[in-house]
Amino acid sequence: MGMDQMMPHYLVSKADNLNWISVDDIRGFDYEEGFECSVKAVLIVEYIKDPPADGSSRIRYLDGVKLLKKEKKDSENLPEPGYWCE
Repeated sequence: MGMDQMMPHYLVSKADNLNWISVDDIRGFDYEEGFECSVKAVLIVEYIKDPPADGSSRIRYLDGVKLLKKEKKDSENLPEPGYWCE
């Protein structure tokens, strides 16, 4: 899959802002550009049997989301591009 065909991902971190991961979806949560949110959620990892050659063998998403804080701002202190890519 080319860069122009990549699925959108969400970049999320644990409370310490040091351990960043990319997730495919945040179920029950509508992202609104220009806001940074703190949520409490469960990370689900599903493994795919016989994934396509150019695809991932797993899907990661957040579920059971509870919004803790929503602040209008540009995100800061994000890791460098590629840091969270696997």
